[in-house]
Amino acid sequence: MYPIAWRRVATVDQPAHGGETGDTPLTLQLPIWTPGVRSVDFVRITPLFAPARMVAILTAMGTTPLTGSPSSFISAATADGARIFRYGEQETAYLAARDVRLAAVMAAVGHIEREIDPDLLSSVIHHIIGQQISTAAQQTIWRRMHDALGEIDADVIAATPVEELQSFGMTFRKAGYIRDLARQLVDGSFDLEGIRSLDDADAVERLVAIKGVGVWTAEMILLFCLERPDVLSYGDLGIQRGLRMLYHHRAISPALFKRYRRRFSPCGSVASLYLWAVAGGAVPGLRDRAPRRSRSRTSKPTGQE
Repeated sequence: MYPIAWRRVATVDQPAHGGETGDTPLTLQLPIWTPGVRSVDFVRITPLFAPARMVAILTAMGTTPLTGSPSSFISAATADGARIFRYGEQETAYLAARDVRLAAVMAAVGHIEREIDPDLLSSVIHHIIGQQISTAAQQTIWRRMHDALGEIDADVIAATPVEELQSFGMTFRKAGYIRDLARQLVDGSFDLEGIRSLDDADAVERLVAIKGVGVWTAEMILLFCLERPDVLSYGDLGIQRGLRMLYHHRAISPALFKRYRRRFSPCGSVASLYLWAVAGGAVPGLRDRAPRRSRSRTSKPTGQE
């Protein structure tokens, strides 16, 4: 839903730069799997480990290191001042100790910067609008809303006819969902901000009471708005794809998924970031082992209500 960035060593033959031999900062353009949408975003990448170490890690995983000239990969970075999901060495060290394959991915990819939206109403609206459409289409709709309505808050949306909301590019049903929520916030019949004080399970239950919000959307709001640390969504096909690729499974059953959830807890959100990176091709050589017919049905993320 939002711009993404990860960090990784780009080549194995660059001169030293403030680190181990061959460690040089670059900005590269690569696609990454974005949960809940059909298109890809692009990333900025800077090195975390020396190339020699990277080659050893990737070789051990049966992959090959990324190569290419820096100029061929230069890309725009995430907008200055954007809020990103916060995590650090404590979370990555915990996950590395729990899982050697994920440890190798974290070493290869480096620190991931994923933009969040700390405004709860904005996040809910974004996720409802973004269901079953591309990131570009979602951003276009949001821009049109801002251009026409100015500051978007509950009072403004509650006073806007459904037909006008629909004219920005969303479906009539989504427009109705958004205005219905806004009216509940205005009349006090729904306490959206109160969700911040709930535990994860209760927060999901409260969020799915909103028309147009299902379990997957609620889980994404927990992660990318409330910054909850232990979100790993079975309903996200990007997560399932990442698990298949990294652990060489043909399918991810609910029982198998629960095993990984327990392994990664209480740092499931950070694990999710790296599984999305794997699903988007962050580690060359890893492939999806799902049967071809099944893969064609799951080539796009789910979570669409």
